[in-house]
Amino acid sequence: MVKLASTILAFPNHKLNFDLMSDLNSIEWTAQQLDEKKPNFTKIDTMLSIIDGKKIKGLINEKHIQDHLVKNIKEGINYQIYNYIYGSPATRAFKECPSHDESIKIFMQIVKKLDKVIDYESQRQPIKFYIEPLPHDKGWLDSMHKIMTLVEDINYEINHSYQFNIGIQFLPLIDTGTLMQTNFNFIASESLALCTDRIHLSQDDNTKEFKDLPSKVIRFVKDLCYYNKDLTISYEHININQNNSLKEFKSYFMRALTFKDSHFDVAVIGKGIYGSYIANQLAKKNLKVALISKEHLNDKKDYPQIASYINQARVHNGYHYPRSITTAKDSVKHYHHFKEDFKECIIDDFDQIYGIPKYGSLTSAQQFKKFSNDLGVKCEPFNSDDIIHQNIQQSFLVDECAIDTQKMMQQMQDHLDLSITEFNMNVDLLKKLEHNWLICDLKGSTNQINANYVVNATYSNLNEIEKLAKQKLTSLKLETCEIALFKTKEPLKRAYTFMDGPFISIMPFKKDENMISMTSVTYTPHSSGREDLSNIKSNKNLMLQEASQFLKREYLNQLKYQGSKYVIKAVPLMAESDDNRLIQINKGDHFVSVLSGKLNAIYECDELCNEISSLLKREKVKGMIF
Repeated sequence: MVKLASTILAFPNHKLNFDLMSDLNSIEWTAQQLDEKKPNFTKIDTMLSIIDGKKIKGLINEKHIQDHLVKNIKEGINYQIYNYIYGSPATRAFKECPSHDESIKIFMQIVKKLDKVIDYESQRQPIKFYIEPLPHDKGWLDSMHKIMTLVEDINYEINHSYQFNIGIQFLPLIDTGTLMQTNFNFIASESLALCTDRIHLSQDDNTKEFKDLPSKVIRFVKDLCYYNKDLTISYEHININQNNSLKEFKSYFMRALTFKDSHFDVAVIGKGIYGSYIANQLAKKNLKVALISKEHLNDKKDYPQIASYINQARVHNGYHYPRSITTAKDSVKHYHHFKEDFKECIIDDFDQIYGIPKYGSLTSAQQFKKFSNDLGVKCEPFNSDDIIHQNIQQSFLVDECAIDTQKMMQQMQDHLDLSITEFNMNVDLLKKLEHNWLICDLKGSTNQINANYVVNATYSNLNEIEKLAKQKLTSLKLETCEIALFKTKEPLKRAYTFMDGPFISIMPFKKDENMISMTSVTYTPHSSGREDLSNIKSNKNLMLQEASQFLKREYLNQLKYQGSKYVIKAVPLMAESDDNRLIQINKGDHFVSVLSGKLNAIYECDELCNEISSLLKREKVKGMIF
């Protein structure tokens, strides 16, 4: 069983309030004296940190460090303290970073000194000596890999030497605060979980509170607890005189650290923007949710595997859909809501220009103006600048922005509800049983999930999952698509969209890098169905040629091609006739497929989540499902 425990740093003669032990599994205490000017403040910590004591001015040599550690440990054992952290910058301030072999020698010297000053007979339990990673500028042991390798080798030396009388074990310390500072990739592994028995929950900034820990960190800790249920978890910066803070700490983490279980109310397959949003909404309705994806998405390098990332990042405000008034109104309805929810990801420091060509457009300038007025959105005539050709009927300045989809994906992952259990697995078996669905990975993972309801949000893989589940197939077609990326000399001041026909669009992609994206109605789609994305020949020259109809060569010639992004996109078959880009919902037996629409159409999933929640709660009351 995972324990929530704390160590109180208090005066040696301070009478501890042992009633606090009812708030946690256990409370340990140290004998280290605090600042007498602040007697009411007591720090809660995972275990005894080796306190630096009086600060030593100037360079600290190895002997000073070793003697300091030994003195602290000897004193601590007198108070029956057996857990120690080697992690403070001061105790690790060697003149030069030792090599791996030198590091082993340093710690073996400490063991030898401890052996001389500690009475083994009076030692009630083994000493645990935890080594914590620190950022590179504060110590030489700056990664979990280095520390795990080091403790393994130190323990080997100790276990194969019979000269020591004391019982001592070296362990890595998993400290989330220092890991965040070292840009640790928070993907749990079984080997990391089983190499230690303590996790110290902390922030990368001491001014932050525990309740504001990033969701990815909590999920990381949850995964570690799944592999090792003998872990001790704690958090610092709690005042001993505020019992409520301890109770809050316990209730928060007992809720957050719900272990992986095979039984769920809903299993959401697909961890893109739509899948993550649906999982969150269902979890907020107190449903037990499993979120399944093939890849880890804890790191931004994984986002390009998600279709939501590979698009023009336009936040639609209706203008794009004069032939689908339903889609247009839906876009307008959610535009400001979406901008507010993802305001940190919005890019709006540019002018969005819509141009209506003289030839080939299915919508005239007059029709576009009337359409915009009917929608109630901004549409002001724009005098063509020195970039646009003269073969444009009319250009308009509109109210439309872009979004940094990488930041948006990060926000979606960071704000996943803590009660959601994530699984990284293939879905090879999806079978409807009498009362639930069975989901299995038959190749790699040993995960087996039982869920009362399944949401299929796998986008271009919708039909594959539906076939596995033996459900009705969603009507869609697959397109292999390209977005061409270019670098400009200056930051993008205006984005251009030419419509309504086989024309191009230019939007910001990475503004801080002066990057733009170019798409074409004609040349962005390469083929119907799936292609080998590694063997596709770019259509960027054809896109540039098409762009030259509307944009002057002087502008196009300064664009520097940076490569292309490719993705398999899923398009509703009905969209071919009316350009509809609403979400498409295909319901089956306690099973639903959601074909995502535009980014700001995610709110159209709210009604579906309400339906699922109501259905499952009714069935639970009737005893139809677990």
